[in-house]
Amino acid sequence: MREVFWKLLSLACVLVLAGCSNASAGRKGAPTVDIGSTTLFQAAEDPSLIAKLDAIISSGANLNAKDKDGMTALHHAVAADNGDAVIMLVRAKADPAIKDAQGRTPEQVAEQEGKKKALRAFERAVG
Repeated sequence: MREVFWKLLSLACVLVLAGCSNASAGRKGAPTVDIGSTTLFQAAEDPSLIAKLDAIISSGANLNAKDKDGMTALHHAVAADNGDAVIMLVRAKADPAIKDAQGRTPEQVAEQEGKKKALRAFERAVG
């Protein structure tokens, strides 16, 4: 019993350090954006936060949560042309088929906006 307590406490510390909060679901289980999701988006954009992105993913964050523009963490990684984050998110099972408010998947955004690192990352992640 004591071992379970320490494991749960350790997990709680990881979540707090990763900037995650309780994730809540909206109608019909749709993900809502909370502080944890915002932190996920920032980590997906910033190459210097790749270790934090890994911690957030490991904590079980909802990788398919959307921001106000319908963008997921994968969209944010593509917009920033952060190839390492694209690979990490795709391999962690972020859904590459989710469309933003403009009806574009992350890969379509990469193609339309000339995000070469992101495009190469998609190829490496699935290959």
